[in-house]
Amino acid sequence: MPGGQVNWNWGTISCKVRHAVIPHAAAICMAFLGNWNMSALAAWVEPRGDLLTISALTAYQADRFFTSDGGAQKTERFEKFELSSYLAYGYSDTLTIGLQPTFVRVRTTSTRNSPSRTTMDNIEFFGRREIRRGNGWVVSGQVNAKFRSRNSTRIDRRERKDYRDIEARLLWGNSGQWRRRDYFFSTEAGYRYRTGGAADQFRVDMTAGFRPTRNWQFLLQNFNIYAAPQSGDPGTRFNLHKIQLSVLKDISTSSAVQLGGFSELAGRNSGAGHAVFGSFWRRF
Repeated sequence: MPGGQVNWNWGTISCKVRHAVIPHAAAICMAFLGNWNMSALAAWVEPRGDLLTISALTAYQADRFFTSDGGAQKTERFEKFELSSYLAYGYSDTLTIGLQPTFVRVRTTSTRNSPSRTTMDNIEFFGRREIRRGNGWVVSGQVNAKFRSRNSTRIDRRERKDYRDIEARLLWGNSGQWRRRDYFFSTEAGYRYRTGGAADQFRVDMTAGFRPTRNWQFLLQNFNIYAAPQSGDPGTRFNLHKIQLSVLKDISTSSAVQLGGFSELAGRNSGAGHAVFGSFWRRF
């Protein structure tokens, strides 16, 4: 939401290549609210020649915000509806390339003349290369480049249309079986450099997934943003920590649906909201 991690790897957890639909490490978060992105959340690369597409819709609401000292304070209600499209292509056996455009509709309900608009918020490009693989585990590196639309400043006052994000990320994933049930873990860390005077960020994300039956999977995820000290305009520095729960249902060998929600638990100078989301995955 986050959206999403969100990615399938046909051999990550199951040894039956291209028979079991196995969503692997963490790109399942749906790029929620522009603070997380699907492209930054998957340790495994796509199989050569495969294209994975994911469409996610998120409904977010917040009527509190975290102050500079970490306390929660009441504020006017903010609503955001977000549509994210994620495309990842297996360019080679060790390299995946992709992009993710995001469209949003925002509204502040307590302001009589508050604008309510639908617009493209940003687009992000990424490349992920496998560094090393072992028995059930993989280590990858990734580079992301994010570009904002001219309307970004109207959507989030901390954003500017001239902001550009460049992020380098290290990803580790591990999968296996417990009592003949598939599971996986993923841990990722990255540094995001932001131009235009925006504060740089450290990002740490974790995911745990468990498949109790052949066609169902449960996911628990944690996403964290830390502003780099003394970097950028103080007005753009914020911390944010959220937890996300979701369930994934395979509907065929090449498609699946996901439903879930998340809550922002702690932070500084950021919103304190919650959301529900749904997504549809399709592999070609």
